[in-house]
Amino acid sequence: LYAASKATEPDEITFLLPGALSTAAVFGAANAWDSDRHQVVEYRLPGMRGEPLSPRLDILRAATQVAAYANRHPQARINLLGYSTGGAIAIEAAGRIDNSARVQVVAISSATPFPGAALAV
Repeated sequence: LYAASKATEPDEITFLLPGALSTAAVFGAANAWDSDRHQVVEYRLPGMRGEPLSPRLDILRAATQVAAYANRHPQARINLLGYSTGGAIAIEAAGRIDNSARVQVVAISSATPFPGAALAV
């Protein structure tokens, strides 16, 4: 998990959870939402943006890491933005974050007939 800001007591934290073979760049302008009170945190999948390939992606382990980070900030509103595989991580993380009333999930999946359809061409 990579936080761009140094906000120690954020009122809001937005997690950018990209899909396999993508980066937080898929979230466009959300990358710039960071401020003194709003922290933007990027999850980097194995093999992306300099991350090692090992350990391999484990959705539950990733969700646990995201939830642990969120739970260190019990006063903050939590936004989980997930694309494709990141959507599964967001949904799993939401159930692990204390005080679920402060959690909002947006999960986006591409419309394809089967996972990885774009790679099957």
